[in-house]
Amino acid sequence: MSSKSKGTPSSSSPAEGPPAASKTKVKEQIKIIVEDLELVLGDLKDVAKELKEGFYMCE
Repeated sequence: MSSKSKGTPSSSSPAEGPPAASKTKVKEQIKIIVEDLELVLGDLKDVAKELKEGFYMCE
């Protein structure tokens, strides 16, 4: 087993973070993902409400 297969790559220093532009891009992507999840959650709530109403109508 090679000693290079474990740990962090030697080319990147742990003291250095990603560039600011990269951080901004990641934050934008996270914002988009959160907005999409909120839409999906809203849709799921609507479906649950419809199923609940349909279930009570069947009783």
